[in-house]
Amino acid sequence: MWLCRKTKSGNTRFFCKKGLKHMRTFRLEIDQTNAGHTIKDIFRHQFSFSTHMISRLKVSGGVQLNGKQVRVTHMVQEGDILCAIMPEEHTWIAPSDVVVPILYEDEDILIADKPPNMAVHPSAGNRENTLANALMGHWQRRGEQYIFRAVNRLDKGTSGLMAVAKNPHSHHILSRQLQEGRLNRTYLAICCGNTNENGKIDLPISRIPGSTMKRQISSNGKNAITHYQTIQRLDGYSLIELRLETGRTHQIRVHMSAIGHPLAGDWLYGERIDELDRPALHSSSISFPHPINHKMIMLTSKLPTDLKSFLDGREYL
Repeated sequence: MWLCRKTKSGNTRFFCKKGLKHMRTFRLEIDQTNAGHTIKDIFRHQFSFSTHMISRLKVSGGVQLNGKQVRVTHMVQEGDILCAIMPEEHTWIAPSDVVVPILYEDEDILIADKPPNMAVHPSAGNRENTLANALMGHWQRRGEQYIFRAVNRLDKGTSGLMAVAKNPHSHHILSRQLQEGRLNRTYLAICCGNTNENGKIDLPISRIPGSTMKRQISSNGKNAITHYQTIQRLDGYSLIELRLETGRTHQIRVHMSAIGHPLAGDWLYGERIDELDRPALHSSSISFPHPINHKMIMLTSKLPTDLKSFLDGREYL
């Protein structure tokens, strides 16, 4: 059960009723390899905790050795049981009854298959019908509480796979994987015209002055690289697969428009199409080593109904 409380600023804070599951505990039995090291060293090198995470554990009293709270400067011995208990967290995001497909979940991460035309985070004009609200409701129904931490971001109109971290430690590791190119994503898109068999787009992207949303190709922009391969050419359109080396806002949409092949239905960088109410872009696969156990996570998502229907109504070349 979730409870809510009004703050002085007028916002509502949501939190789990006491006794429900909401904290992640990392446990390690000390062997000969780790014996003689300080807890701080083990947190850094064995658990890969960030300096910020170690500080939070110290402040919250989440550092325990053999069931007793200790300092991180304490030296461990063989046979000791070391536990790091993530601090309790509260969220400002209200749970909703909206259900989204979840392809994978454990105590550290969740992979959701976001429907099209669903925003990721609540905003001033949309406080409830977002992916974050839906996942809060998903956890609420199981008596759990987590902070919503998106790892990769998708535009409202883009459908498909999104990685969400369920604690600050897994978010730190996955964000680093994303920056280092070890969290791989591929996309499917329908673009206007017939594209080359494959291509690499290396064009810097910047925000258009005065616009909060639209981006442009600019020599003063941030480095942006997109690779694409044509899967199928149709009458007036192409189905392509894309892989990103960088993750700039609207990168695929801006790059494909820049080479003369804007995404079908992309009203911002191309033209509106009556048959589509969003840009024809789908996050179709994601792969990365699990942030804790290091096993490979590899998931795929089929082209959604609206994009498949758009293709089915056209003749293949």
